[in-house]
Amino acid sequence: WGEKAGVRIAALCPGASQAVTVNWLLSESDPTDWRGEATLVYPSAAIRDAAFAATGGLTDVHVSWQDAPGAPPLGAFLTEQSLIAAFSMFGVVVAARIPRKPATREPQSFAFISFWAK
Repeated sequence: WGEKAGVRIAALCPGASQAVTVNWLLSESDPTDWRGEATLVYPSAAIRDAAFAATGGLTDVHVSWQDAPGAPPLGAFLTEQSLIAAFSMFGVVVAARIPRKPATREPQSFAFISFWAK
């Protein structure tokens, strides 16, 4: 998304009354993971509600894989950013998450990808 993030968000959320500025945040746990944060202001609650009603919500996809015997877990090499990059060819990816085992923090053998649905 990079420098065009504000323009893309404004196109996805019509009715906002200002130019959209995205603040990029660095993840404390993963230095390769940058997250964008933006605040949208609407002139009225009615315009805000109409804009969100028109978006249609999210479509969540569960992705799983099976690790090869004797090989290190694939999830150890994947990041949320790499999943977003890989799945962006299928639509606007809003989020990606690789759950981790609570005790060991090892990645699970599945992930969740959330797409913007119209």
